[in-house]
Amino acid sequence: MSHFVLVHGAWHGPWCWQPLEAVLRGMGHTTEAVELHGDDAGSTGAAARLTLDASAGRVVAAVRRGADGGSRTRPILVAHSMGGLAATQAAALVADELAALVYVCAFVPGPGESMLDLSATGFETSAVRDCRVVDERNGCSAILREGAVEAFYGCCEPKAAAWAQERLRPESLLVETQPVTAPSVSGRVPRFYVECTRDRAIPLAKQRSMHRGFAPEHVLTLDTDHSPFLSRPVELAGLLDRVSGDPVGGQLPPPGGDLS
Repeated sequence: MSHFVLVHGAWHGPWCWQPLEAVLRGMGHTTEAVELHGDDAGSTGAAARLTLDASAGRVVAAVRRGADGGSRTRPILVAHSMGGLAATQAAALVADELAALVYVCAFVPGPGESMLDLSATGFETSAVRDCRVVDERNGCSAILREGAVEAFYGCCEPKAAAWAQERLRPESLLVETQPVTAPSVSGRVPRFYVECTRDRAIPLAKQRSMHRGFAPEHVLTLDTDHSPFLSRPVELAGLLDRVSGDPVGGQLPPPGGDLS
């Protein structure tokens, strides 16, 4: 069995992984969902102060806790959406301690790239554009509740979508502009990308543009929205379970293969 370190995306928190964690633990795996915002999570002040290095540091600490936790394998790092930046920065620091790196409809920056750089093109149809509100004075952004379902939870059950809407919080503007400074872990850590075909936050074409740019060992596909940990937790857990059983990808389909 494996230990999964789970990294949330923008406006979310560790809570978003709860349905997936329950399934993974039922399979015998262990998990830790990282709080990128630290102890003061949820406040506007915490969001304004958040930096990419601080987020990456919390991911590194979680990976090392997992490696020291007595698991039989090295941890698998799983990042969603904007969490891809912190995970990418962290992975270079703990590459020798990771079994695999999995991006779930996530941003995948190259060295020197920021989320702002990655967002410059390919987001013309993103539903986030219509529900993101920027608060320059406080250095953060927020999501309008009435637009959250279309952007993030279009395939979720209404109860799950409402549960998530209530928990959305401000996000750092600073993290969006800070470039990843770490080198690529290509050749050091097996990398996977889980693309979500009905994603209204990061359009599928943009997901594919990003994962073509870093050539992961395997691309896996789920026919769902931007939040598969809520809309398809069993299916996503199944993919992660297969990755954990063969992190070098020998029994998985070739790049671009569909495990949905």
